[in-house]
Amino acid sequence: MKKVLVGLSALLIASGIGMAGDCTSGGKKCGCKPKKYRVIYVTAHNPDTMYDNSIFEEQEVGPDYRMVPIETSAAMQDRRATYEEDDKYYDDEYASDDYDDEYDNHSRSSTGLKGGYVGARVGVDLLTWKNKYSAEPESAIADFDSDHDKYTFEPVFGGNVFAGLYVNPAVRADLEVGYISQFSDSDNGFSFKLSAPYVTLNGYYDFLGGFYIGLGAGVAFPKATMDWQWFVANSARKTRTTFTGALMLGYERYLSDHVVLDFRYRLSGFEGPKWTRGVKQPEYQSASGSDLSSIGIKTGFILDNAFTVGLRFEF
Repeated sequence: MKKVLVGLSALLIASGIGMAGDCTSGGKKCGCKPKKYRVIYVTAHNPDTMYDNSIFEEQEVGPDYRMVPIETSAAMQDRRATYEEDDKYYDDEYASDDYDDEYDNHSRSSTGLKGGYVGARVGVDLLTWKNKYSAEPESAIADFDSDHDKYTFEPVFGGNVFAGLYVNPAVRADLEVGYISQFSDSDNGFSFKLSAPYVTLNGYYDFLGGFYIGLGAGVAFPKATMDWQWFVANSARKTRTTFTGALMLGYERYLSDHVVLDFRYRLSGFEGPKWTRGVKQPEYQSASGSDLSSIGIKTGFILDNAFTVGLRFEF
């Protein structure tokens, strides 16, 4: 509203100046031609405004308005061409300036190349969980050194591939397919192995400077194997389908307009499988004198701390 009122005031002032320019003699016009003016709105530096950065020849009308003589079309085009050259110089100067490297790095992802992307990561997963064992009959658990095995920050290799889209310059989402490679352990004749493929849908928020946070949710498929010479020949492997959630923190750096180097920490968790394996009869009783008939194995909640590095290609 303020700009509208100022504009109307400017027009009235312009009209007054135009009338004052008409010299009179005895109440009649003397025949001299009045000089005509145009009131224009002056924006900040804007290449699309024809009169922007003009050298104004008349007085200021309001804080954002100027009065300029009406020009011929040829003069107007010449002046506009001059300003286009100035704009080119302005853009080149800022394009080559190193004054704000962090913002420049982020601006490649937030003002251009907004669309899809694909990528891959590799790294180390640190797994923490506990295996709990039960026996049939329950009294036979005394034959074991412990009724559980606890694993803390066990390192394994992991990796993932992903494809996603930008929702806006700061928000993106992708589908991630990953694999936590196999962990192996042998103890008192028992052999245990664990691996976990997973699929998650992730959302990220990119901050200025390259840092980002993210949340993910999806499905994990942990696979566990328990072997022992006295187990009967039923399935040694058990796979479970379970929900998984994830929290991500990371830092990204643009290597070029299309290639991004990505460092990510991912905290996730999911439930492990559980199953029961029978014990060979009567071979086991003959060798040990125990009446153990089966063992139950439960791989509990698995916590995964994953540190990865990867590349993302934007298009």
